[in-house]
Amino acid sequence: MEKEIKVGLTITHRKERGYVNVHGDSGASYLLEDLVTTPTIMNMIVEASVRLLDHHLPSEYVTVGRRIELFHDKPTVVGEAISINLTVTKVDGNYITLDIIGSDDTSQICRGTYEKVVVNKQELIDSAYKRVHL
Repeated sequence: MEKEIKVGLTITHRKERGYVNVHGDSGASYLLEDLVTTPTIMNMIVEASVRLLDHHLPSEYVTVGRRIELFHDKPTVVGEAISINLTVTKVDGNYITLDIIGSDDTSQICRGTYEKVVVNKQELIDSAYKRVHL
């Protein structure tokens, strides 16, 4: 893995007009319905990270999110194209740190870091079920 996933590996993941805004249960005012939500941006980050990293791994492994820090600095109107740029900034064993820069066609709208961990799929599932069936 360390040979394939290394510092500097990058992807730009772009969503054109027509994506679905994820509202969640934020209780946001109906006046804000026309703005892209932070959960929508986070979903794009997760999707981009999987596209960037997971194809480098053996089929029995996957990356999972461990920690994300996101600064959603500027509003974007639903329907505008959004690009998420992820760059691997650190690889430490099975821990991977990504730099996040998000922008619409006007300017940068968000920034942050995303830490992911490479795990064995079956061990992850077994661990989850073991916790539930204690």
